[in-house]
Amino acid sequence: MDHFDLAAEPGRFLAEPLFLALFVVIGLVVLGGSILILRGTTAGDSDRTDRLRLMGWWGLPFSAFWLAFVCFMGVGMTSHLLEARDRVARGEVSMAEGCLDYFQPGNGPSRSVAGDERWKTGGVQFEYGQGEVRFGYHRDEANGGIVHADSRVKVSFLVDPFLRRYDIVRLDVAQHACPPAPPPSALK
Repeated sequence: MDHFDLAAEPGRFLAEPLFLALFVVIGLVVLGGSILILRGTTAGDSDRTDRLRLMGWWGLPFSAFWLAFVCFMGVGMTSHLLEARDRVARGEVSMAEGCLDYFQPGNGPSRSVAGDERWKTGGVQFEYGQGEVRFGYHRDEANGGIVHADSRVKVSFLVDPFLRRYDIVRLDVAQHACPPAPPPSALK
């Protein structure tokens, strides 16, 4: 039996805040660069200086919008992350178990964040992409993931109300234990 257990890897909770910090740094660099450009140049010196100043003036509202958006997303993601960490530690998770109702494998060696691997069991649909930055399970079949069309799964998960998805915190998989699940398109 293959498994993934987030409680055994608490360092995975750091992935999202560190990724978010990268976007904050980008916004601060653009803001600082814009301020330096505007303070270090004088309008009318040359065409090049005027174009540079125009970039600085555009950089100010862009960086302000960027930082506001990143902070908004950061508050939502961080609050879910802290709640998820505590719920995993207390064992307060939802569960689904059984053979897969359908299975759509990921798109090969891509780093997609589009939720390109999808499967459903126990009335709950799970979606993830190999390139997603998230603390829950997200390795698709083509990149060495443990879920396959003929797998029997027991999955513990949390609902992320902010991003409207399910985060897999524990996954136990029995390989070749079920008939192969059809792709979602075959069910329509």
